[in-house]
Amino acid sequence: MTDSPIKVLSSTAIREALEALVPMFEQASGRKVALTFQPITTLVKMIREASTDADAVMTAQDSVELLIGDGKLASGTWTGFVLSRVGVAVRQGAPKPDIGTAASFKAALLAARSVGFSKGPSGGIVMNALTQLGIADEIKAKAVVPDISVRIGSLVANGEAEIGLQQIGELLPMPGIDFVGPLPNELQAVTIYGAARPLNAADWAGAQALLSFITAPDKAPLLRKIGLELA
Repeated sequence: MTDSPIKVLSSTAIREALEALVPMFEQASGRKVALTFQPITTLVKMIREASTDADAVMTAQDSVELLIGDGKLASGTWTGFVLSRVGVAVRQGAPKPDIGTAASFKAALLAARSVGFSKGPSGGIVMNALTQLGIADEIKAKAVVPDISVRIGSLVANGEAEIGLQQIGELLPMPGIDFVGPLPNELQAVTIYGAARPLNAADWAGAQALLSFITAPDKAPLLRKIGLELA
């Protein structure tokens, strides 16, 4: 057994899941894991512009497919392991709007003084929903769209955004906010996060052992608490 850690480069959207599951894997396997987190656009840019010495890259499926197409990750090594949906949050103690239907969600957004959403994958889902509702221009005029490294929940907590929209797994851990619920089903979209092998991975076998551990059915309850689902 090698003493070198399994090196994982991951997007920040699944930080909480990995930080919960990796210590469990380390205890069970005796292997150490070195985690490095980057916002998804930064991660993709890093890998496209230079090779990585990671044993696995973990991020959204469309980004992995892009990197495979660029010849940066190995074709045929993709493993999807968690599903992420977009949710809604308000400042802690604030009235929770009705978002149970597309019509009530639309009314809540129009009534809000400001709406925060991300430049990452969830932001694309939000923009599609706003277009579907026919209110993209109205919401853009009062949108708060921070740098991708800033989580939307922090803007909601400090009052910069009255309503925040982001992946549920990124909202739930944030202090100072109340989670309202997921987007209505007809506006929802699922982002799949998973892993693939960099071409120069030194320990893909170790990374696969980690993947097998975190995708085991008994991890589903823990992931649900974080706002994710097993793929």
